[in-house]
Amino acid sequence: MIDYDSPLAPYRQVAAILRERIDAGEITNRLPSIASLTQEFGIARVTAAKALKLLVDDGIAEVSPGMGTFLVRRSELGGQVTHGVGQVAGGVPGVRGGTAKHGSRPG
Repeated sequence: MIDYDSPLAPYRQVAAILRERIDAGEITNRLPSIASLTQEFGIARVTAAKALKLLVDDGIAEVSPGMGTFLVRRSELGGQVTHGVGQVAGGVPGVRGGTAKHGSRPG
């Protein structure tokens, strides 16, 4: 799927493909891991990481260390940001997006 003759860098091509999948509803919460992108596209880990970073830099996704890269959604309620990781961890004390406040420890 990567066109190495294209003037568009491979990481930008991968980011564009991921955006298409997001727009088509194929990706709804968690983005593919670096390992799965390297395998699917036959690219280096650094190329896969740069593709995901581009989506993060554009405000489309966020990284949750140890969990992965998730879409950032804008709620229809006042443009409030809903984080994909909160949907995975929702209601779990001490987990980001759960019931504990940021920086607090679970009891």
